[in-house]
Amino acid sequence: MRSECYHNLTLDGGVKKRVLTEGSGTPPQANQRVWIHYVGKLENGEIFDSSRERGQPLSFRLGKRSVILGLEILVATMKVGEVCAASLTPEYAFGSEGRRKRQMTLQKNSKKDRNKKHYCVPPNANVFFEVELMELAALTPEKALQSLSPEEKLRKAAELKDRGNSYYKELKFILSRECYEEAIRILEYFWHPKNDSKHQTNGYDDADKWNEKNIQDEVNSMKVAILSNIALTYFKQDRFQQAEQYATATLKLDSNNVKALFCRGRARMQLAELQSAKEDLLQAAKLQPQNKDIRRELDELQKKLVKYGKQEKATYRAMFE
Repeated sequence: MRSECYHNLTLDGGVKKRVLTEGSGTPPQANQRVWIHYVGKLENGEIFDSSRERGQPLSFRLGKRSVILGLEILVATMKVGEVCAASLTPEYAFGSEGRRKRQMTLQKNSKKDRNKKHYCVPPNANVFFEVELMELAALTPEKALQSLSPEEKLRKAAELKDRGNSYYKELKFILSRECYEEAIRILEYFWHPKNDSKHQTNGYDDADKWNEKNIQDEVNSMKVAILSNIALTYFKQDRFQQAEQYATATLKLDSNNVKALFCRGRARMQLAELQSAKEDLLQAAKLQPQNKDIRRELDELQKKLVKYGKQEKATYRAMFE
């Protein structure tokens, strides 16, 4: 089914939409991840960017303002499978700065690009998009989680963990962490209250098939792996406080986890918590004495401690001069 005319999505007419192919289901909600294909054109019909040419859809969380405002407004009205045409005025597109070459189409200009004059989209230009909403990724509702068997919960968490690992290898740390955090949410909800007393899981009535201790061990093992991975994503983004916190959460479940000890030790070094860092790294070295990375980090820490010691002595002397 095709609509023959554009209709306004904003009161000022800055974002207009025309449905080319109807979709199904319901539109995405705030904070929901979406995948879209798009082609962006200027008024003269020139294509300035196309996800279809790259062969990879664009993914973003709705409402996080990681893309231009007009696309946020447009996608919020679409259903999966829907294809639409849209026109955006500069206020809802690339504004007075335009868009520079080699810059992601739907993202805002970075400060380092603002002095470059090689435009794909001129300043104050109207732009036109053809957009297809490919997929939505929704959080698993709590009632749905309750209805899943232990096997299904573990499988779903493992799938999210694997997806997070793939994003991590591609250096997409935010996407990676989102997958890990959703997996942890499922695992945290693995046991839920029943009959106001004992904690059980739906489908956990066959004692011959399921052994509570074995299941809990498997859940904890997966939690350890995922929490340590979350710590690494924060470390890679230089967010050392959060890296330290998630590494600590990992170590509460497995006090001898070398990966978490190493990550926390490195994070504490960056936070200037040198003695605590030394304790973590020494423990990690004790567990894996042949690990060259740990040894290298300990050498670097020792240099920092010597330098810090000299600074302390100089400060102490200055107090009495």
